[in-house]
Amino acid sequence: QAYLQNGGRLYLEGGDCFNYDPEVGGYNIRPWFALDDGPDGSGDLSGVTGQNDLSAFSFSYNGENNWMDELQPAGSTPVWKNSGNSDISGVFYSGFGNGSALGVVPSFGGLVDNSAPLNHQARPLAAAAVVRKPGDG
Repeated sequence: QAYLQNGGRLYLEGGDCFNYDPEVGGYNIRPWFALDDGPDGSGDLSGVTGQNDLSAFSFSYNGENNWMDELQPAGSTPVWKNSGNSDISGVFYSGFGNGSALGVVPSFGGLVDNSAPLNHQARPLAAAAVVRKPGDG
């Protein structure tokens, strides 16, 4: 929490960490991403469609797919939605202190770009590019 408040950048992915985990005793991370409580979801994620600044980034998905939290933005910007319905699957928020946070439900490893998954070296670079603040090098 202090890391974000002091200008840190956070990327977090997880199918249960946003809605389910806080309801069963896990830490409530929703304020870091400006999210309201939402449904625990199901295994209905077969792809993500880019929204707002990520509108050019849509992918099929073949990763883990059980109880995929449905995000409820309350000040954050949606960056991905489930391509099969209107569930928000990723958000960006730069209002928790001086930090920036990107939170997504599907794992980067399960995203499929045309015929090949994103390679392991490209995943951290892609996440860092989204969380970078204007003026950063």
